[in-house]
Amino acid sequence: MTRLPPLMLMLLLAGCAASQCDPNAAGFFAGIGCAVGGGYAARRDALTTEDYQSRVAAANAANEAGAARTAEQIAQQNLGHERAQLARMERQQHGLGRRLATARANHSATQAQLDKADRELAALRHATRAQASEAAPDPAAVARLKAKQQNLLGLMARM
Repeated sequence: MTRLPPLMLMLLLAGCAASQCDPNAAGFFAGIGCAVGGGYAARRDALTTEDYQSRVAAANAANEAGAARTAEQIAQQNLGHERAQLARMERQQHGLGRRLATARANHSATQAQLDKADRELAALRHATRAQASEAAPDPAAVARLKAKQQNLLGLMARM
């Protein structure tokens, strides 16, 4: 009969070792079973791993947020550059209009040349205003407009 209580104790301890080993829910015998069976250590290791993974995820999220802020700043700088370039182009077009009026008044070019320059300037002004009214002007379209404006400047120089 003296062997029965230790045997019962071992069965109780073995049963407790297989449980979750939550110290908040474990009773006295379950606590001893978890301590002896390594359940507490396993739970601690699992919680430590979970904490580490949470910290890594938070660090990754912070890095991604920083990268997103940097990308947004670059996009804003590029947008500002495109808007400034469009404003310069509009000022140059105004000057081209004055030069065209002067050429028309001085009769320094043929009517066909003046009409062609008028049409090109009107189309260029329209396209430039359209890009300027966009929330985010297309850099490729702005580059094409700039090239067209350079061609018009060359045409006007020959008048």
